[in-house]
Amino acid sequence: MKKIAFIGTHGTRKTTYSHGLAYYLKTQGINADLLYEVARKSPLPINEDRTPSTQRWILHTQIAEELAFEKQEIDALVCDRSVLDNYAYFVEKFGRDVALDAIVKSHVKTYDLLIKVPITRDQIDDDGIRSTDKDFQRRIDETVDILLKSFGVIVVPFENIDQIVKHSLKRFGN
Repeated sequence: MKKIAFIGTHGTRKTTYSHGLAYYLKTQGINADLLYEVARKSPLPINEDRTPSTQRWILHTQIAEELAFEKQEIDALVCDRSVLDNYAYFVEKFGRDVALDAIVKSHVKTYDLLIKVPITRDQIDDDGIRSTDKDFQRRIDETVDILLKSFGVIVVPFENIDQIVKHSLKRFGN
């Protein structure tokens, strides 16, 4: 199974792009599935009210759900987030954690393609779940970039969905 994850801060249309990519892969005969953002299922407070427990729950749930997909016979898992950008929410508020650093650094290697979606819009759609605070969004985006550099993670910068489709199909030899 190939794993493709859209990464970045909230409000950048990662969910939209991940749905689109999973749908497109299916139209090409690739058995693809989608892992939705786990933070939306958190029983603990998220966004600015998050706690260390919140972020550990989100991080470990992300890993557990990715592992659960390994038992399924699918060709591709498209993730609406990765462990790295989930961890950025922890780091931005509480700082680095040696144990979590090790988990994230190890697990991030399991992705076949990471696509970094930048902030390109002046406002964040109010979906009733994610924060609409632009300063908070920017701080998380900067933290994602710091972690990417710190862990030496290579990403494809998002330009448009056609470019991502091309990069994704390469992973399947198409």
